[in-house]
Amino acid sequence: MSTVLFSSRRRIFLTRVLKGCTEFTYSRCGEVLQILPDTDRVRVRTEFSDRMMCRAGGNAAAAPGEKVFASIRPEDVDVLVDPPSDGENTFKGTIVNEAYLGNFLYFFVSVDGTMIRVQAPHHLPLEEGQDLYLYLNPQKCMLLA
Repeated sequence: MSTVLFSSRRRIFLTRVLKGCTEFTYSRCGEVLQILPDTDRVRVRTEFSDRMMCRAGGNAAAAPGEKVFASIRPEDVDVLVDPPSDGENTFKGTIVNEAYLGNFLYFFVSVDGTMIRVQAPHHLPLEEGQDLYLYLNPQKCMLLA
């Protein structure tokens, strides 16, 4: 496992290289486990979860066993201090690093050994080493082949 920082004038990307899979921090290599009937939702196994729910989007070709990316943008991840009553698509993690960027923060959160970058309001009273919960809204988590 390695972490590489790519930068340009416009953007900074943190990319992980793991098991031959290169990905942006908001995409995770995964495998389709189940397609829920009569919905656009798919259950995916990722590096840190066997139960991640995503929206299939326009990718109607997804089938159980297929290798896919489960993708969500850092600003679409909800950062919670307390665990929610419904735990679907909610993952406990620890803040490893934070970056103050003016009107928001980037938290680099370790979830079962997988680093996830999330964007949070700058006034959120969280610090490095603190546990938190990440909610990945299934409607904003897209399945990419």
